[in-house]
Amino acid sequence: MRIIDLMHISQKDCAKEMGIARTTLQRIYYRAKEKIADAIVNGKLIKIEGGNFKLCQKDIQCFECEHCIYNKKSE
Repeated sequence: MRIIDLMHISQKDCAKEMGIARTTLQRIYYRAKEKIADAIVNGKLIKIEGGNFKLCQKDIQCFECEHCIYNKKSE
């Protein structure tokens, strides 16, 4: 949701970046939106998990993640 909704990256480009089919991404995305809507409407807790990760900082040149759409070394 961060990539699609906040960064305004298309589902096609997001799926390519993640190495999955667009239809798989779309299924994950819609399920996440459903869970968030349920939490907001019904006052449920939102738990975000999925392992260790580091968000990219678009304002600096990123050399840590090879496949990052903001990685300038591949240009």
